[in-house]
Amino acid sequence: MLLGLSLGPKTQRNFVTTRMLDAWGITFEDALAASTDELVRRFDAVDIEPLEEDPRVLALRHPRVPASAMALGVDRLVEGLDEWPGTLIGTPARDTLLVVPLDERSTIKDLGTLVDASYRLAGAHPEPLSPAPCWLYEGRLHALGLRMEEEGEGAEAATAGGGSRRATIETNNPEAAHLLRVLMGEASGPPEGEEDPDDGGGDGNDALD
Repeated sequence: MLLGLSLGPKTQRNFVTTRMLDAWGITFEDALAASTDELVRRFDAVDIEPLEEDPRVLALRHPRVPASAMALGVDRLVEGLDEWPGTLIGTPARDTLLVVPLDERSTIKDLGTLVDASYRLAGAHPEPLSPAPCWLYEGRLHALGLRMEEEGEGAEAATAGGGSRRATIETNNPEAAHLLRVLMGEASGPPEGEEDPDDGGGDGNDALD
């Protein structure tokens, strides 16, 4: 996963470059931590509300601050989000962050729920980001690759709620691959040790209908 930093309002936003970091005398990690601290100060737990379409999915929104940038800070608003088995994160649009907290009873259907909500909101937004999900665990954000295959009435209808679609989740990250196996009932408990990143403990792929 690639992380970036930007400064300024939406229409005047500039990305932070290595040259800028060198001039400031700080590392990217320092800048990321400082920007996350600033974002957290602008939000409160009351800004998180269940989606009307599916209460299992929580939505963080703010009228002026890009809520999607809170992917690395939302666990500081709600206690326990980065503890095992972590939290599924969606960023369908700049102003929306979707959250599905996981517990020991969670299954692959919870991931499907997040993908459906992200895909629906991204398709309806004039400036979408991505329907691809992420996984937040122990303060780290892991990307879960998403490949959508439209069926029935086609992509446009599926985005609007018609037709049907099939999602394939892909990851080469060993910890994320372990999570997928847990959600499918093929493993249990948090990941232990490092597995071979070439196989990720399996291909890490799963299809969601």
